[in-house]
Amino acid sequence: MARVKNNHKFLDFDAIDGRKHMMDAIEEMTPGNTPPVLDIGDEDPDDSYSSIAYEKGFTLLLYLERLIFFKAYAPRFSSRILTPQSDELKDFFMPYSEDEKKVIAQIDWYAWFHRAGLPPVLPELDTSMSCDSQNLASL
Repeated sequence: MARVKNNHKFLDFDAIDGRKHMMDAIEEMTPGNTPPVLDIGDEDPDDSYSSIAYEKGFTLLLYLERLIFFKAYAPRFSSRILTPQSDELKDFFMPYSEDEKKVIAQIDWYAWFHRAGLPPVLPELDTSMSCDSQNLASL
C-alpha cells in the first residue's frame, strides 16, 4: 500500500507542473483554442494547437482514475491513441457496476471535450513534495 501512495505522490508532483502550464496556456490562447476538440476551420493550425489538449486529457484520466479503479485501462489502450471523436473512452467505462455507472453518467463529457477554459473538474493533488521543495528553495 505504501508503494501505491508513493506513486500517487510522484504522479501528483508531476501533475502540478502540467496543471500550471495548462493554466498559463489557457490564459494566453483565445478561448476557442482551449477545448481538446478544436474546430479551427481555415485558421492556421500552429495558432490553435498547444499542450492544453494533452493536459486536459491527463486531467480527465486522473479524474476518472480517482472516480473508478482504472487498472483495466492500460492493457486495453496502452498501444494506441484515443481521440475524443470516438466514443471508445466513454464506452470503456459503461460496463461497470450500477453504482459506478451512476457516477459515470454524471460526467459532463461535452464539457470535458468541447468547452473552452479549464476542465470542469481539477482533481485535488498531493502537494506535499512540492511544498517540501519550495521550502528548501526558500532557505
